[in-house]
Amino acid sequence: MDDDGRDAEDDENGGDDESAEVDPDEIEFVAACVDEEREFATFRVDNDNDESVTLTTEGTSVIDFGRNGTDETDASSDDDSGDVDHDEAVEQVNSIIEDTNERLENVDDVEPIDEIDANTGDDVQEEVFTQVVAEINAQSQELLGTDIAGAVDTPDEARAEADEIEAEYGAAAQEAVDGLNDAADNVEEIRELTDRGGSGDGSADELTVGADDSETVTTGLEDDTATVSLHLDGDEIAEATADYDEMDNYCSHSP
Repeated sequence: MDDDGRDAEDDENGGDDESAEVDPDEIEFVAACVDEEREFATFRVDNDNDESVTLTTEGTSVIDFGRNGTDETDASSDDDSGDVDHDEAVEQVNSIIEDTNERLENVDDVEPIDEIDANTGDDVQEEVFTQVVAEINAQSQELLGTDIAGAVDTPDEARAEADEIEAEYGAAAQEAVDGLNDAADNVEEIRELTDRGGSGDGSADELTVGADDSETVTTGLEDDTATVSLHLDGDEIAEATADYDEMDNYCSHSP
């Protein structure tokens, strides 16, 4: 997709401003449980928007993001769709990056990551698409003397660009088509891992919640209570309080 096409699309959609796409009323924030030993509390964020959203927290100190389970019943369920360990997520992301780099013969490799923070998903996504497109065009310059792939920013754009290349060049460009489609799949998997991988040091105050998805926030307790507010683009959109004396659920995990 060329720059003019993307600019026109951005103008039509009101640009890339996340707040223009996300409805704060579709984000619910509730106190889920407290630790029976009075050490921590867990809150749940439900994002019913069709877009992922990055939120910041204020209030009681956050211990970690992405803890699963709110009570004994939840913890004993067979649902395995929750968050992954930070170090495991880093390892899996780097494995995907390594697979991507095996296709790059004429351009620099995508850099592996050391940790996951609020910007990791965006940074890796941009680098993967930049290098994959550059590799495709380096090869097409050798064979055809021209670039055949336009810049792409998202998995949907990558797949659309692959379709355009296939329609114009057919089987002769199959490697380019496969490269873009595989890059789209890889980026989606990386985004899933970075969204669920959390912060390794427990000090981050940013939380990304996927579209139609939920995440948890684990905090300490101060005088048997914890209060946390959520902020979108600097504006407070929700607040919740966990009070040991008023909660019905005890958390079944430890931070």
